[in-house]
Amino acid sequence: MIILRAVLIDDEVLAISLLEKLLLDIGGVQIAGKFTNPNASMELIKDLNPDIIFLDIEMPNANGIEVAERLSQYGMDADIVFVTAYNQYALDAFNVHALDYVLKPVERDRLRRTIEMILKRRRTYTSSVPYNDGFRARFMGHFELYDAQGQPLKWRTRKVKELCAYLLHHAAPMHRSQIIEDLWPQESLEKASILLHTSIYKLRKELKIQGNDNPIIYQDERYSIRIDQTSDVESLLEAINFFKPNKESLVKLLDLYRNDYLDGEDYHWSIPHKEKIKEKFKRLLEGAAFRHDNGLARPDYFKDIMDKLLEMDPFQERYSRELISYYLQSGAERQAAEVYLRLKEQLWAEMGETPETETEELIHSYLV
Repeated sequence: MIILRAVLIDDEVLAISLLEKLLLDIGGVQIAGKFTNPNASMELIKDLNPDIIFLDIEMPNANGIEVAERLSQYGMDADIVFVTAYNQYALDAFNVHALDYVLKPVERDRLRRTIEMILKRRRTYTSSVPYNDGFRARFMGHFELYDAQGQPLKWRTRKVKELCAYLLHHAAPMHRSQIIEDLWPQESLEKASILLHTSIYKLRKELKIQGNDNPIIYQDERYSIRIDQTSDVESLLEAINFFKPNKESLVKLLDLYRNDYLDGEDYHWSIPHKEKIKEKFKRLLEGAAFRHDNGLARPDYFKDIMDKLLEMDPFQERYSRELISYYLQSGAERQAAEVYLRLKEQLWAEMGETPETETEELIHSYLV
């Protein structure tokens, strides 16, 4: 059974009490909050995440139509029903996309029709939304979120996409002030707050379309995302933790780490985690490749590891030197020379430096 979360806004306490009694008698409605001054309560109203807002138009401290417009700017997706004694406001009311318009004194049957209409719309919407048995998130490279059919979600704005990545990245509830600092550092607090609310609204709406009833949670000024999802970075970390020194495990690992974490996005907040994962991956590859340091033979997939390490860090000279040594010991002098020349050109072009003495002695001991 669908229960509507309702917020009542009217400057007259008696009018709120009467409306509350009628709604509870009709049923299907839970009163989430009651307010006599919406200007002082906008944040609280938003945090209650109502399905429907009953809003008086003529109030001493606020015009109801202006309040409705502000609620929309705050990213509220609740249905709005105006309750007023002034029917000349009807046209203005529907210009701000109010769902309905009820005259005072409110009649029980008229109010019941409004509730039944809303419940019917909600049932139709719920039945038309496909069941979502999980998303798949891609973090390695560009961020993407794929639906159950494997189709990437289309984002209304770049910031909505970033907000989704941010909330999934952190997993834990994030304070609104921290989100603003990370996503809108150049904006004023007032503008950044509006941008946050708007982006939350758009993200929540998109995830609801995908079959998630309450995907964004707000509590104690903290936002969190609640969807069933798996991700490539989870698979990568699992592969790292359970890596076995064989060709099959390495192929799987290299396939998962084709790009750095969120490397295709300009998300400054992701850099520490990106470097942490990269370093963990490099240490594993080094441990698998440099077994000869402990008197063991190089693995048969040594070249694959060194190619990946050089792709990740082309100026780490030890990697080039190890690959040169591998080629020389295998009798592949031409390939060894190619690695050396590439290193020499990169060092000079990017840093104005020449290879280390150890590298020069290694290559010349074979080629001179």
